[in-house]
Amino acid sequence: MQLTSSSTPPLPPLNVFISYSQLDVTYKQDLENYIVASGQNIRITSDENLIPGDVWVKRMADMRREADVYLLLVTNNYLQSTSKNPELEEILKSGKTDQTHKVIPIILEPSDWTQTPIADFQGLPKFGRPVSDFKNREEAYGEVVEALVGIAHLKQNSKAMKLIAQEKSERSGILRLNECSLTVIPRDLLDMPWLKQLYLDKNYIRKLENLDNLTKLEQFNITYNEIEQIEGIEKLTSLQILDMQFNRLRTIENLNKNLSLTKLGLSSNQLDSLTGLQHLQQLTILYVSSNRLKRVDELADLPNLKRIVLTGNRIISIKPLLGHIKKGLTVLLKYSYSETDEGIFIKDNTTLAEPSIEVIEKGQEAILKYFDDAQTYGTRKLEIVKLILVGNSKVGKTNLSEFLRGVKLARNHNSTHLLDIQRWDASFGKPMLVNIFDFGGQDYYHDAHRMYYSHDTAYILLWDTATNNYSEEIETTAGQPTNLVYENYPLAYWLESINYNLADKFRPMYKTDTSMTSSTTAPVLVLQNKIDLGEGRLNQQELSQQYPNIAGFFSMSLTARKRTQILNEVLTDYMNALNLSGRQLINFEYKIIDDYLTKPRPFQAITLDDFWAECQQIINDASITFTKENAEIISQILNAIGVVFYDKHADNDGVVFTQINRLNEIIKEIMDVAKRGSDRGFFKLSQVSHVESQREAIDLLLKNNSILKINDSEFLAPQFLPVNPDPSVAFFLNTFTHNHIRFIYKAYFHKTLLLSLFARYLNSASIDTSAGVKNMPFWRNGIIVSKGEGSARQMVYVELRKDKDQGVVNIRTMGPFQKNGLEKEIENTLDELNKGWTVSKKISVNSTDFFDVQALKEAVANNQFSFSKNGKTFSVNDFKHITSFEKLPKKLFISYSSKNADFIKRFVTHLEILKSNGIIDPWYDRMIESGSKWDDSIRNEMRNSDVIIFLLSPDFLATEYIMKTEIPLAIQQLQSETAKFFFIELQPCGWKRTDMANYQQTDDPTQAEKNIISIGTPNNDKEWNRVIDELMAKMDV
Repeated sequence: MQLTSSSTPPLPPLNVFISYSQLDVTYKQDLENYIVASGQNIRITSDENLIPGDVWVKRMADMRREADVYLLLVTNNYLQSTSKNPELEEILKSGKTDQTHKVIPIILEPSDWTQTPIADFQGLPKFGRPVSDFKNREEAYGEVVEALVGIAHLKQNSKAMKLIAQEKSERSGILRLNECSLTVIPRDLLDMPWLKQLYLDKNYIRKLENLDNLTKLEQFNITYNEIEQIEGIEKLTSLQILDMQFNRLRTIENLNKNLSLTKLGLSSNQLDSLTGLQHLQQLTILYVSSNRLKRVDELADLPNLKRIVLTGNRIISIKPLLGHIKKGLTVLLKYSYSETDEGIFIKDNTTLAEPSIEVIEKGQEAILKYFDDAQTYGTRKLEIVKLILVGNSKVGKTNLSEFLRGVKLARNHNSTHLLDIQRWDASFGKPMLVNIFDFGGQDYYHDAHRMYYSHDTAYILLWDTATNNYSEEIETTAGQPTNLVYENYPLAYWLESINYNLADKFRPMYKTDTSMTSSTTAPVLVLQNKIDLGEGRLNQQELSQQYPNIAGFFSMSLTARKRTQILNEVLTDYMNALNLSGRQLINFEYKIIDDYLTKPRPFQAITLDDFWAECQQIINDASITFTKENAEIISQILNAIGVVFYDKHADNDGVVFTQINRLNEIIKEIMDVAKRGSDRGFFKLSQVSHVESQREAIDLLLKNNSILKINDSEFLAPQFLPVNPDPSVAFFLNTFTHNHIRFIYKAYFHKTLLLSLFARYLNSASIDTSAGVKNMPFWRNGIIVSKGEGSARQMVYVELRKDKDQGVVNIRTMGPFQKNGLEKEIENTLDELNKGWTVSKKISVNSTDFFDVQALKEAVANNQFSFSKNGKTFSVNDFKHITSFEKLPKKLFISYSSKNADFIKRFVTHLEILKSNGIIDPWYDRMIESGSKWDDSIRNEMRNSDVIIFLLSPDFLATEYIMKTEIPLAIQQLQSETAKFFFIELQPCGWKRTDMANYQQTDDPTQAEKNIISIGTPNNDKEWNRVIDELMAKMDV
């Protein structure tokens, strides 16, 4: 996590004593004036602070004793001043023996000070350059003020001071000052030349300084700071590891003396060039991810590189790395965090053109073949990009497509269903062909969108004030309402959808230009339309923080022609910044692409082998080696730019749909059949037999979970099911009274969630379609999942609800939550499906009061074990059968007779120390809240307990509820191995003649009775202490 300082901490008062010669008073006054003008909280004392009547020797001694810093104004006058000798001796002694006093010689003029004891202390200005040599003395005095500021901040940093003092004492060679809130590197390091490892990560340091004497330093970590320049490390000639990741570096410089470096970390800075690395011939590991790099030419001259991390940049060509590749270094589109894994890690470089990502995916041989072919046959740049328009229905996506293509805007047109694809010859400073994918906004097609999403795509999200919220609308056909409902969603839903649909893509993901960290989604331009009807206000800063892939915001009205001239400029900047077009293709590859772009061809769903043969015919040159792998690369490129659709199969084969427009029409024909009639959602294969290539299209829809297979001839499209369940099913829903798990989606949830749930849990073998959708245990907003048979059958109702402000998914059961039951399996499934979507999970023990799971776990980690809501108090142990916690007190259930109230009172007093330390969480019936059902409370508390304690007495044995209810329940707990027993005999009684005699609290039968402690009287504290010791042993505490 990047650490930033919102404001510099105020400088604490710093007492500075100046020792000088009276002949150098002018120097002293100049320095004092500069320090005062700096505005820092620095109090200066010297002999000029003496007043008449002072006992000057004592007063001077007091001033020196109170000083934090001694400034020695070194000149020949000062060195020759006999009056200063005692004062200087005292100062030098104090500086050596007391770490709280700092001695800084200020070299004013050339002198022989290095031949004196003063030379034991690091002087200023740097490198002993006298102030008199500076043309601008303020520069020299500035170094003094910087040093004083650093000392002042360190003075208030007890953690750092303690660590420094400890290392000065131990001289281990390792100093860890990470997370010390440092703003400067302490001057103390100048006095620690023995250091071999230095850690300054996660501070607020802006400048590299005070490192000059660390000539033995081998490892230096200063990650997560605010460093803007590499400087001051020229003398670190022993340095082998330098880690400066997560800083603000713009250039690589001043490393020409650090020739021993083998590992260099510069990731997450602001570098646009690798110039400055060429001297580091010993470098084996290099991290430069998440910068602004376009070229990597300098890496060609570093022969020993074994691990090169280039993820999240703007690299165009890996040709400079060809030498490393030929030596066996693998190019990888995935990332490994293990430093022992060698390779060239190139993930998240969407600008890669030479070779294209499609080639890199095929591996080393394909990469080497590409460069061989490029040298033999030459290359040509492919300037084509796919542009996807998303947003609610009727928001103006089709009008934007018309505007871009220079077509007259239609005032009235039918809503786009599924997808409309248009070609646009654009020019954004360079020729470019753009394939515009105008997606229908109806929610029941949202799942189909994801088939067309890809890594090298531009995204524009349109919204307007009328539809920027959740709403339901009745679909109309030919002006007449239908019984089909579609939904509109707020802006955040669409941003989440783009992230979600790209999250599981096998391609590398995007990195935004402004973010310093890699993003797993694509940049999106957000456009508000119809501002003539109402201009909405967005919290752009908040949205940009939540969705860093937002490339910009703009508002206009297409039909009213408001701000449309500026829109052209906005789009130009957006498309050029993405730099998505530009794959460098071998000339014979370009010939195939061009053939598909310029020549009409019939629609076909052909195998990859057939496509391979067609490509060879287009090339028409037997001397060119064009493999099946090359054919698949071409099919993937054509797919990415929106010309064909390639459905890759698991058997290293696939189907190429040669016209993506026609494929879209085929999918729409099939889906139209699914949404027609009273049995919406169901359709038969015979109903689509007239549709061209219906089997291949159905296979594609099945793979996408857009439809589900019931049997060989029948299918289900869940997105078209009725919104509400059949009345007979709705009546049955009242039996699902327990709701312990709830998922909250602030931006609602994607249709893919519903479809994936259906695909996972729909038991097609049990579906009888003869009655249509009637009596079916599923509908558009819910599904009843069942598992097992007979008495072992489990049933869970998954409710998908959309409220005014959020989406909600409830897991409902007929009984309490079972951690090993079907409900837990469904919870885990939803956790998996929710990855890539912003969602919070809440849990409840009473189906009414819900707590955020993450907040609960954080509270428990901070030793908070009790929580309140709506006037009720809950223990963390109430939730442990629903979720897991890393740190949990042992839950104790105390069973006792109410006639032994004095005993329970004293026992609870002794338990308090364990409770306050977070070791136990005791419960007994006096803790039942008013209004609660006491029997239910007892059963629930016992079920959640780790240890069940019985306070044995004649009254205990005479209590009917204890003997007939609590003890049988406790025995069930013990037999299920979820709880242990612990017995305390308050008073002599016949407990050995009950079933409890069969259960011992020790594994040693010979010690069984000895472990049962007898109390006798309530205030027998000696025996209560024994009880606590035995109980802790029982709990393995």
